[in-house]
Amino acid sequence: MQRRCDEGSLCAWLKSHNRGLRLLVALACVLMLSLFFHFREIKLDRLVLNHRAERSVVAEVDFAFPDYETTILMKQEAMRDIGLIYQIDDRHIRQVREKLDESLIKSRAWREAAPSTPFDEMYKAADELEELLLEARFTDPRTLKRLTTVGTVGNTYYEWTYVTFELGRMPLSDEVWAQIGQQLRDTNRFRTETIDYVMQPFRGQEWELIEDLALEHALKAKVSRSVSDASTEVAAGTRLVDQGERVTSRHLTMMQALRAALTDGRELDHPLGMIGSALLAMIFVTIGALYFRISQLEFSRSLRQISLFVTIVAMGLLFAKLAELAQVRGNAEFFEWMRYPIIAPFATLLICVLLSQRT
Repeated sequence: MQRRCDEGSLCAWLKSHNRGLRLLVALACVLMLSLFFHFREIKLDRLVLNHRAERSVVAEVDFAFPDYETTILMKQEAMRDIGLIYQIDDRHIRQVREKLDESLIKSRAWREAAPSTPFDEMYKAADELEELLLEARFTDPRTLKRLTTVGTVGNTYYEWTYVTFELGRMPLSDEVWAQIGQQLRDTNRFRTETIDYVMQPFRGQEWELIEDLALEHALKAKVSRSVSDASTEVAAGTRLVDQGERVTSRHLTMMQALRAALTDGRELDHPLGMIGSALLAMIFVTIGALYFRISQLEFSRSLRQISLFVTIVAMGLLFAKLAELAQVRGNAEFFEWMRYPIIAPFATLLICVLLSQRT
């Protein structure tokens, strides 16, 4: 059953001249303006790559930006730490191995040198030694230190003290053979006399070392990836670009970081900011309502005209926000014309045509 509104009650006052609906439209206008004021873009001078800056730009707040140029330099310096890496010619290793196999089969000298060693153990020890020599890589101490930082150095890398390899074939140092012998002993599969016997024909050789270019490139790439991206701190008040200076990619990166820092500093979710935007919107709507109440009473009582007015304002604010986003975030020169305030006169013309000149 429909309830009647008593004369003089709030219900009757709201129904008179559609006051309730007009208040609802006003609240919608306050909400719309609050959102428009609150979610505003950070306006910074627009820089174009390889063009000269129209004016100087100074950092408004402290911020940090990814310094790609410094990162590239750091990667290049890190890759320079990777020196020449050499390996033994595998053909020479296999030749010595074939001679060892032949001596094991035809000669009984190994039985006298290692009387308690069976043939299978001697043959497997030769296999293990051959594998170690094929995987062995020789380089300078600086390269070894750099590879240690990226976790690449293993038992296959050995320090090489020779500066150049222009002398042709040369024997491996006693330190290298000591490391190889220790690796064979660490397997706990071979007797000491077995290891000494299979190493003897290899230790007496002068080896030809060849540069391992593929491994050098792979290690340089790995070292380069291990370098963290550099970040440069910029203090507030620092001049980012001078007037007339040619804009580079570094300048654009700094501007993007500055805009991000300013955006993060706005704290859009802070209650005080929301309350401030709402109060500002209420002031605008209240002033407008008082003006129409005093100067255009018929307009202020017409729900249709008020709704049309608020709709035009809402459309104007929407297009203005889209233009703002295009101008601030867009990079194309197509948006240059949007810097001019064409939205306001466009909304004014619509109000003039659809409502009245006075409004």
